[in-house]
Amino acid sequence: MKKSNYSYVVVEDIQEVCDEVSNRMSVFKNWTCLGLIAFFDEALQLILTQKPDLLFLDYSIRGGNSFDIIEAVNRAENYEPYIVFFTAYQNDQPEIPENAVNKYKVNKYMVKPIFEKLTTHLREYIVEAEKWICQKNMRDIWIETFDKKTLKIKPASIVCISQSPNSRHKIIHTQDDLTIEIKASWDDCMSIAQANRIDVFVANSRECIFNKVYISKIQKPFVYLNDDKIKVEISKNNWHLLEN
Repeated sequence: MKKSNYSYVVVEDIQEVCDEVSNRMSVFKNWTCLGLIAFFDEALQLILTQKPDLLFLDYSIRGGNSFDIIEAVNRAENYEPYIVFFTAYQNDQPEIPENAVNKYKVNKYMVKPIFEKLTTHLREYIVEAEKWICQKNMRDIWIETFDKKTLKIKPASIVCISQSPNSRHKIIHTQDDLTIEIKASWDDCMSIAQANRIDVFVANSRECIFNKVYISKIQKPFVYLNDDKIKVEISKNNWHLLEN
């Protein structure tokens, strides 16, 4: 299956910082960089037109500051990116962290230098960002059950889809512990995932696929999902794909 494509932008006027963030993000193969930008006007135009999923924002950039960018983002319709915000001016301007956290409600706030912090925490930020993106930017979809009832669910709430005892049916397991039996093929299930940018993994061909953002523990040959509520066995042929 094609991986989900997430996008990010780095708004920072020091090239070394841009390069360091970009280098660390390169290990996440389902993330694409839309730009490393030093200027306010250019950054604002790209963000509002291309709507990247993740914003790395330095407070002070050429031509303005990132609080004005966040205000413009907040006014945009149906757009709530995950924001990692950083600054070197906390000591000189103590109102910056207060505004960043309390007024603009950024997802992560860091004081420069940020390189060691990103080395330690970037992976957890990315996991959190993918969950955030799914929850904030996806509309509800209607699912028809095998007995012709219709239910509205958020695609991001789908933890996994398993095979029903009825070979023509599949069972959707959600984050809030619902089980929904539908009449569908595996191709139908994969189409739902692709259309809604759910990064799924095939645990066992024709038995189970799951949303990777819900992985809570891995103990070979099992993967535990949704705070260990669901245990899925991974086929021997697919383990190397998960490890990659």
